[in-house]
Amino acid sequence: MKGSFRQAAQRLKCWGGVALTALLLGGCSSDDADVTPGDGAMNVTLETEEVTSATVRIGLNAEQVEAFAYQLVADGEIPDAATILRVNPHHTPDNGHATLNIQYLEAQTDYTLAVAAIGGAGGEQTLLETIDFTTLPLDNILTITGMEKSALTFRIACGDNQYWKYTFLTYLDYLDRKASPFWPYDSRFLDTRAEPLKGPQTIVFPVDEYTQILPGQSYILLVGECDAEGNFLYERTDCGGGGGIDPWSTRALPGDPYPDDDVTWSGFFCRRVLQAELPEKTGMTTQVDQVQLTTRSVTFFLTPDDEAYGFTAGVLDEESYKKYASMLGEEQMQYFTAYSMRFYTSAEEVSYMGLEEGQYYLLVNTFGDENAYTQNYQVIPFRRTTPTKDPAQLLVTGIEAPEGETATGPYYCWFNIKAPNKDAVYGTYLTMDYDKYLNTVQYGTTAEQQIAAYIDQARFRDDAMAAINSDEGLNLCINAWDDTRYVLIAGVANEEEVLTATVGMNQTPPAEAEARTESNLFNELPGVWTLSGTSVQHQAETGEWIDYLRITTKTTLAAAPPMDDVPATLPEEVYQAYENANVARTIADAYFRDFKQTGTAMADKYRDHNRIVGCGMELGWGTGWGQTWSESAFRTPWNLFSASDYNGSGNMDIFRDYGPKYFLHVAPGDVITLQADSRTVGTASNYDRQMLIFASANEPEADGTLLLHDGVEFPVRLSADRSTLTIEPIEMEGKTYYFTLAKAGWGDNSYEVLFRAKDRLTLTPGWSGDDDGTIVENLLPETDNGQTAATPRGRLEGNRRVTRVMPSHAVSADYRPRAYNRRTIEYRADEALSPDPSSVRYGSGR
Repeated sequence: MKGSFRQAAQRLKCWGGVALTALLLGGCSSDDADVTPGDGAMNVTLETEEVTSATVRIGLNAEQVEAFAYQLVADGEIPDAATILRVNPHHTPDNGHATLNIQYLEAQTDYTLAVAAIGGAGGEQTLLETIDFTTLPLDNILTITGMEKSALTFRIACGDNQYWKYTFLTYLDYLDRKASPFWPYDSRFLDTRAEPLKGPQTIVFPVDEYTQILPGQSYILLVGECDAEGNFLYERTDCGGGGGIDPWSTRALPGDPYPDDDVTWSGFFCRRVLQAELPEKTGMTTQVDQVQLTTRSVTFFLTPDDEAYGFTAGVLDEESYKKYASMLGEEQMQYFTAYSMRFYTSAEEVSYMGLEEGQYYLLVNTFGDENAYTQNYQVIPFRRTTPTKDPAQLLVTGIEAPEGETATGPYYCWFNIKAPNKDAVYGTYLTMDYDKYLNTVQYGTTAEQQIAAYIDQARFRDDAMAAINSDEGLNLCINAWDDTRYVLIAGVANEEEVLTATVGMNQTPPAEAEARTESNLFNELPGVWTLSGTSVQHQAETGEWIDYLRITTKTTLAAAPPMDDVPATLPEEVYQAYENANVARTIADAYFRDFKQTGTAMADKYRDHNRIVGCGMELGWGTGWGQTWSESAFRTPWNLFSASDYNGSGNMDIFRDYGPKYFLHVAPGDVITLQADSRTVGTASNYDRQMLIFASANEPEADGTLLLHDGVEFPVRLSADRSTLTIEPIEMEGKTYYFTLAKAGWGDNSYEVLFRAKDRLTLTPGWSGDDDGTIVENLLPETDNGQTAATPRGRLEGNRRVTRVMPSHAVSADYRPRAYNRRTIEYRADEALSPDPSSVRYGSGR
C-alpha cells in the first residue's frame, strides 16, 4: 500500500464536491422493541433525512446512550437488541447525535433499519428502535451506488442490447484538458480503444492501479452509448463531441465553463462529478522553518512529526492560488496540495525560485497513514524581500577570437562577459541570431524576462563566475552560421538575487567560396531519382538488429533550392494572413521580394561550395495500430513562407529549415560525398523539430549510439554506367557506421530515430511510383494478434562524438527549450555551463 499511495500522490490531481460517506451493513432483523426500564431511561429517535435509489441518510438523536449498533433488513425478521449488539460494530454518539450513511441499496425496495442501544442508569439498559423507508425508483441510467475513501461502485441500467463506454478521471485533469483547444469535447475522453460494454452492469473501482481512488479526491465519470463497434451515437455540428440529451445527465454542470452545445446524442450520455469520502484530520503536522528569503527565492526546512507517514508541499503565487481556489473551491485546496504537489517522506530543505512582487503561499499537507485517510493541511503566506542594493553591472562585448585560439572563421562567434564591480554571484546566458532577437523585442519580451526564465534552469559554473568577476572577464565562443549577426544575452544576480541582463552583439564573416569544381555531374545528376533503403530496429531482449521498414521514395537532385511552386505574386490568402498579423500589404510584398532574392543567393552559395541539394527523403515513418504515417514529409521554402504553422524569424531561416534535404558534394575527379556536418552545411530540416543526419553502428554489441562529429561525410559511389548512386557507410574505429535520420527529442541531448539504415542506400534515375512519392513495406514479424511487434520509433540518448548541434545544458537540470519557443530562443550556449569544458567546448547560436 505504501508504494501505491506515493505513486498516486505524484500522479493524481484533485477537485472538491459533496462528500459521500459509506458504512456497509449486513444481517437481518425483526420489528420487536426490547426496552429494559429503569431510572434515567435511554431515549433514541431516528429520522430519515435523505433517500435516493441507492442510498439513505438517517439522523440519530440519543439520550443516556453509551453505545449503539445497527442492522439493515430488507426482508425477514428483525433480531432483538442483544443479537444486534453482539454481531455488529458498536458506535458512540457525538454529543448525543450520529448520522448513518448507508449505500449499495436496491432501487424501489422497502427497508427497515434497526438500532440497538446500551446505556441508561448503570449502563445496563438496552433499547431497540426501528425506522422504515423505501428507496426511490431507478430513474437514471447512471446510478452511483457507493463512494468511499478508496472505492466507487456505479451501475448502468440500460437495455440488454445497448452498448456503452465509460471514462473515469480526476476532475481537475478533466477541466485542464477541457480548457485546451485539443480537448474541448467530452467525446474525446470517451473515445478510447477499450471494447464496448453491453447491457446493464455494475462497475467496481478501482479496476486497476491507474484508477486508484484517494480520500477527498474529486473525479468525473462519463458514460456514452455506442454501437457494437464502439462508434458513439451522437451528431456534431462543429466537429466536436460529447454533451448529452439524457434528461438525468449533468450536461450543464454547475459553473461548467465548457458546455457541449454543438453536440446532440441519439444514444444516452451521462456525466457525474464525484468526491471520495473525506479524510479525517490528524494531530500530526509538519514544522515549517523559513531558512532564507530574498528578492527572488525562498528556502524552507520542512520537518514532519516522527509518526507521520509523509507530507506534500509546494508554492503557488496569488494568481495561481486564486485560479485553483476559484475553480475547485477554497475548501478543496487541501486535496489539490495532497495529490498534485511533491511528496516527501522525511525532513527536507526546499527552495523556490523566481519570486516576483505579490503574495505567495506555501501549501503543506501531512499524512498520518499510508492510505492518506488522515491528513493535516497548512497554508503559510509569505512575500519576497525588498532589495536594498543596486543590481550588479554587466558588460557583454563582441570580440575577435583571442590569440592562440583555433576556433576561428565564419562558423564561430566570440563574446566577452564582464562584471566590472566584481559583485555578480551567479548568472546564465543565451544566444540567438539578430532576427530572432528582433522577434522577441517585437513581442515585448525584455532581456531581463528571458534571463529570469532560464537562470534557474542552467547557471554559470563557479570558475566561469570567477572569470566574469575578473579584470579580463569571460571569453566565450558559440557555433554560428556564416555571415550572420548574433546576439548574446547575459544575466547575473547580486547577493540579494536582484537580476540584471545585458545584450551584446557580434557578426560572423561570410564563408569563402571553395575552389570551383568543374564537372559534368552538376548537369547530369539534377532530376528525379528513386531513393531506396531498409531500416533496422534494435531488439532489447536479444540485442539484435532486425529489419524494420523497406522504403522506396522519390527524391529530386537540384542545383538550387526548389522554387518551382513560387507564384509570380502573393495569393490573396497570404496577404490576408499577413493582414491578420497586422502586417501591411506593402510590407508583405517586401518580404516576398526578399524571399525570392534569398533563394537566388542560396543557389549561388550551393554552387560556391560545390554542392547539389537532394530535395525530399521521406525515410522517416511511424507504424502501429495497423497504420503507417510519415514523420518526414517534404516542405518547400514556399510552403514554409506561406504556412501559418511555421514560425521562422526571417527568410534565411526558411532556406535553412526547408526539407528534409541532403547535400551531395562534388570534388575534383568526380568524387562525391554526402555531407552531414550540420554545423557548417545545415540541418536536414527544422520546420517543427530539428531533423539531422547521423551515423550509427548496427553491430550486435552496439547500443545504437548516434555518432556525429564535425566534417562527417558519407562516401557516395557512382556506378560505371552512371545509373546508380550508392551511399556508403563510414568506417571508423573498427566499426561501420550507416546513414541515420533522426529528429530532436524532448529531453536534453535526445533524438528520436526515424530511419537507421541496415546497409547502403541507393539512388536510381526516375520514379515509377504514384504521386504520393513513397512506398513503405513493414518487415516486422506479426504477433499473435496480427499486429507488428515494435514501437513506431526509438528514442536514443547519450554518447555522441561531439554534441555541437544541440548542446547540453549540463549544469543542475535537464532542460531543453520546447517547440513553442524554439524560434524565440532556439539554443543555449554551453561554454562555462558544461561540467567539463574540454568535452563540450562550444555552444550553438543557431
